[in-house]
Amino acid sequence: MTSLASPTPRALAPSPADRLLLWLARELERVAQARIRARAERSAAPAEPSAGRMPRMHEHAAAVHLGLLPR
Repeated sequence: MTSLASPTPRALAPSPADRLLLWLARELERVAQARIRARAERSAAPAEPSAGRMPRMHEHAAAVHLGLLPR
């Protein structure tokens, strides 16, 4: 006769593959949250006009036109 009782705790335990997938999902979520926080911090920081960027092409052309830079 087959028992219809609830499954044993061993049957409910996640397999190693399931545990790996759960760990991977948690890690991906952690990384995603860290990237969101970093982006929010960067956007909240005051931007300096010349903070390590190359001048735009029109800025360079204007400086050449005004004689501030050589051709």
